[in-house]
Amino acid sequence: MKRRLLMFLMMLALMAFAGRLARGQSSSAGSITAAGATCYTTNACITLHFPTSSYLLPASASIAVSGTFVATLQFEQSGNNGVTWVAATGSPQPAGGGVTLATAAGLWTFNVGSLTDLRVRASAYTSGTAAIVINSSPSGGISGAFANGTGTGYQDIPEIATPANPAVGYDRLYVSSITGYLTCLTAGGANCVGAGTVTGTGVANEVAYFTAAQAIASDAGLTYDPATGLIIGGTGLGNITPAALPGAPVAGDFGILAGSPDTFWFFNDTAVRYVIATTNGKMRVFHSFEGVCQDTTASFPFDLAATAVPSAACITGTNTLRRAVLDFDADTDELVEASIWLSDDWTATGGVDVDVEWQAAATTGYTVWAIQTSCVADAEAFDPAWNTASTVKDAAKGTTNQRNIASMTGVDVTGCAANERMFFHFWRDADDGTNDTMAGDARLVALRFKTRWTP
Repeated sequence: MKRRLLMFLMMLALMAFAGRLARGQSSSAGSITAAGATCYTTNACITLHFPTSSYLLPASASIAVSGTFVATLQFEQSGNNGVTWVAATGSPQPAGGGVTLATAAGLWTFNVGSLTDLRVRASAYTSGTAAIVINSSPSGGISGAFANGTGTGYQDIPEIATPANPAVGYDRLYVSSITGYLTCLTAGGANCVGAGTVTGTGVANEVAYFTAAQAIASDAGLTYDPATGLIIGGTGLGNITPAALPGAPVAGDFGILAGSPDTFWFFNDTAVRYVIATTNGKMRVFHSFEGVCQDTTASFPFDLAATAVPSAACITGTNTLRRAVLDFDADTDELVEASIWLSDDWTATGGVDVDVEWQAAATTGYTVWAIQTSCVADAEAFDPAWNTASTVKDAAKGTTNQRNIASMTGVDVTGCAANERMFFHFWRDADDGTNDTMAGDARLVALRFKTRWTP
């Protein structure tokens, strides 16, 4: 009798568990406090990527918006895992016609049976916080998921944003939509601590735990220290062998420059490279502005006026394919503008330096380069007054078209502070007839800013 009662209770538990999975929902929640044309802008989007399992495919979804804000929130959907996005039509609840955007709090439902993603993106933002919750409901249960007759199977787990902490006494297992990692979260918000030993030799996608000081199969020079939870090298923590920059780095590449063991570089994209180096306990961040050539068409990441601007050109060498330059006139001041968003831990104590990479056909005379900065804080107008200009007088090389580097140390950044947008305009001071004496165009190759922040 006891055995029958136990089996009956186990069946009830399994039925309840299956029912919960059949009704399970995927969700994503967060706050929008900025606008962006894409979701690369921080806090401009909340996105839900739907599960791809056949038994968890969503049939419907809802978007709940709350809070006090002044913004335009676009409802958008994707059917190809976020490669392209189009407007999504939602039905306001409890009643109303379909809409593709919202400017106030509310609840909308969507038919998402054939979609892969649903998101809310702020196309315009003025103030406040829009709290977003996106929920999806799967169309079916888990029947047949593991019933292949061999005792094996698989379980698809949808990627989600970091969920809330579980209740005391529970751990929460999920796949992070940010990192793509299978993650375990404790009631206190920490990562779960696993147990077990390392087996195998680096099998792809293998889940392993470390319990003792063991060599990692992929690199015998690295060891896991369970006392600190750190991976250490043979002579210290986090060893990276210095090397030269690769010839064609791609987004995400990083390393230590050979000959400068304190210099760390990170390649962000095809136009801007960020380099960080220690300087008296602070870090220097390099922002590089340089152009690209598409065949014979050159472009630079600068804002330009309708007149009095340098002309862009592409140079073709005997060995190099293409190189973009901006030609600054010898008689008329020509100007470019751009801006940098200073980090929230930036400090002006070490100042801001600017390096100018340029060349010229002339072999005699001097060129005067000039720059002015101004900064805009949160809730300030995007029309600040410029600081005093900083200049550098640099001689032409004795050989035509050789690489030339001029540096301005301690550029005036009065009024600038952490997390502000620093605007600058840059020009050749051609009307300074006393100091700018080089004939012909001065060709700008790149500008490099060195700002400092405290690690």
